[in-house]
Amino acid sequence: MRGATKFSVCKSQGNQELVNRVFTNTIYLAILFSIAFMLPGFFCSRQLVLVLGADGAVLEMTVIYLRWLLLFSPAFILNDVLLCEK
Repeated sequence: MRGATKFSVCKSQGNQELVNRVFTNTIYLAILFSIAFMLPGFFCSRQLVLVLGADGAVLEMTVIYLRWLLLFSPAFILNDVLLCEK
């Protein structure tokens, strides 16, 4: 949201160079955070689910759900960034 606010302010001021820089940095940060969510989702889903308190009744379903959710986090995060930057 901060990137979108700064983007809008700079765009309204007509500072195209700063607009481009803010947009690019926001995309880079979104990719960085996406990777930070995606890697634990790929390698540590079971451990994350156990730490969050899942028990035997829902463990496998929760692992599958969390794995898919975190593997697609780049799409979710970039969607949110691009919606805010519009």
